[in-house]
Amino acid sequence: MMGADGQKYFTLRERKGLMDDAYMKWSRNPNYVGEMMIYGSFAFLVQRNEPWYVLAYIWTLIFTSRMLQKDYSLSKKAGWKEYAATSWMLPFKFGGSTMLSVIIYGVCFYVGGFCWVNGGIEKGAKLALALINEKK
Repeated sequence: MMGADGQKYFTLRERKGLMDDAYMKWSRNPNYVGEMMIYGSFAFLVQRNEPWYVLAYIWTLIFTSRMLQKDYSLSKKAGWKEYAATSWMLPFKFGGSTMLSVIIYGVCFYVGGFCWVNGGIEKGAKLALALINEKK
């Protein structure tokens, strides 16, 4: 989030127009990604469902409407079509590749889900290490 804010500040001092490099290259909303990572990590550590309900409500209603407004505004700028093809609205599209991004996010969700189902990060890590040592 802070890096994206810094990029916006310094880039807009030099030139106006569509920012399609650095943080903005692969995600059109890196600030929202940062916000979601911060508050999602808090909800993940609590190991309860209620925080996720609140976050899903906020992310769906507030973040989505603002991201759609921003995309509409960006669509009027030169170079929009190329930029939209190499970036996603919210998550980072690593290297501009859909397949690479799906693999990375799949691994992250699998590891997060494994920890969630097995009682948290510490218990999940201990179980994973036990399974690895068992195979040796």
